[in-house]
Order: sequence, then structure tokens, then C-alpha cells
Amino acid sequence: MTEHTNKTFFISHSTIDMRLHNSFCKLLVNGFGISRDCIFSSSILRNMKTNDNVSETIKSNIKNCSIIILLITSSYMRSPFCLAELGAAWALEKKIVPIVIAPISIKEYNKTPLQGMQFRKLDNLSVVYDEFIDLKLIPRPNTYEFDKHNKEFLETMQFAEKEDNKFIATIVQDRSDMNCNSNLQGKRCLKLDSLVPLKSPPVEGETHWLFFDDNKEKYGDPKVGDVVRFLVSNTNFHQKPWGDGLENTRNIYLKSKLEILN
Repeated sequence: MTEHTNKTFFISHSTIDMRLHNSFCKLLVNGFGISRDCIFSSSILRNMKTNDNVSETIKSNIKNCSIIILLITSSYMRSPFCLAELGAAWALEKKIVPIVIAPISIKEYNKTPLQGMQFRKLDNLSVVYDEFIDLKLIPRPNTYEFDKHNKEFLETMQFAEKEDNKFIATIVQDRSDMNCNSNLQGKRCLKLDSLVPLKSPPVEGETHWLFFDDNKEKYGDPKVGDVVRFLVSNTNFHQKPWGDGLENTRNIYLKSKLEILN
């Protein structure tokens, strides 16, 4: 087996979540001030040498690292390989930093061996930064640089990923069963985890919802937790769409069938 330099940080992630992974690794380097040489991820090409046994390399780095960061998304929870990494981290009693991303709920999280373990969300990574300082994992702390790059990271994750003329996002809520409102009868209404970039900036608290006919053949049958790619026909903003306390929503109308990327 090829010898590898042990890394301090192991990033456990789903390969479906590459934008999250790449943006987070960039934040670790530019915001946290952690050297690239201290980070292991199977998606970082320099970590995997030609002819390496991938499973053995991952196993070795989990065993020898100091910190395991888990980027827990719906795609992560559906991946046997990711759950194996999570289980190994728990069994080896490593220092684990679980970062939970919507729509993963506490109930789902507590079905893993990490039940009861404190986790973080993307909007409180400053707590992780302070913890790493206390553990002396950051050689030259610089709060100004962290705040600047953390803001850039959150702004990146606020908007849906664009691929050619299509967008990629995760479905985090389904309000299609609200039959008390006649506007939703025969419709699908699915909240996205991020906003579709538009010419005008979003208002405070704005959320985006895929809105389309309940026609599986024409538009597909996505579920909460699915990562979808879609083409936008047009949009429509509503300040108070259903009179149930939800405000500042934008319907995203589809031009063609959704692609489910899970």
C-alpha cells in the first residue's frame, strides 16, 4: 500500500455535493487559515495517487487524522459509503465536527451513531472557528479574514448552482398537500434550499418554490431531499401567498421536466 502523509482534517462528504465540498474546503484554507496540506478529501485529486487503492487510502486517513468534518446532507445520508465513514469516525472515537444541512432534521440525525452529539449548521461556522482556535488547530488566527471569507461562503451557498442555462438545488419542503388552498389543488409546491439568481436582488427572507402541475410524466416526481436540475420558464413573487404566515415567496415555473441527480 502506498504511504501517505497523515492529514489533520478529514472531510467526509457526498460526491453529489461537490459545490458545498469545494466551497467549504476553500473556506477552511482562506478563512480558517488551514494549510491545504493538512486537509484530506477523496475528491481532492492530489490526495489520491495513481494506482492507489481508494478504500485503503480513505481508511488510513480516517484512522490517522485528528479531526473528521462531516458534511451531512440528504445525499450524504443516502450514501452507504458516507455512512460507513461516519460510523468509522464514531467507532474510532475521533474528534467529530458534524455540519448538518437542510432538509436533514434532528430526528434523521439522531438515527445515526451521533445521536445526542452537538452539531453545527452552515450559519454558525464561527463557533467551529473558535473551537479550532481553542484546540490550537489554527496557527495564525485572523478573525477579519475568517469573517470576510465566511460571508463569501454563505453568499455562495445562498444561491442555486448554475450549470449552463439550468440550476441545481435541493428540495427541502413540500407544501403540495395544502389542499385547503384552491391554488394548490393539482399542483406541486416544493421549497428549494437556495435562491435562483435573478436580475433583482432578493428581499429579506425571500424563499423560492418550484411550482408546477402534478404531472409526473411531464415534470417528474421529486421528493424532499432530492437534488434537482431544472430549467426556469419564469417566476412570480408573492408577498403573502397563502395567508398562513409565510411571506416573500417566489414561484419558480419550469420550462421542462426536472432532472433528479441523486
